[in-house]
Amino acid sequence: MFQQALSFQKTPTLPVAVLAYELLQRNLNQVQLAEPEGHAIIQAGIQKLDNYNAIAMRTPAFLLAGGK
Repeated sequence: MFQQALSFQKTPTLPVAVLAYELLQRNLNQVQLAEPEGHAIIQAGIQKLDNYNAIAMRTPAFLLAGGK
């Protein structure tokens, strides 16, 4: 579903991507709490999203798309 949300041709991709990545990160945080045995793997994914978010926050297009 995540990939489908980002691949619609008639929808502006960047605003959808910003919201989708935030939702993905929230969901990963919830899964991490529910599944402590997968903590390290899930944390690696969360860290990767944090890195992408840090890069995105420095770009004008991100800010115009509704970023923080």
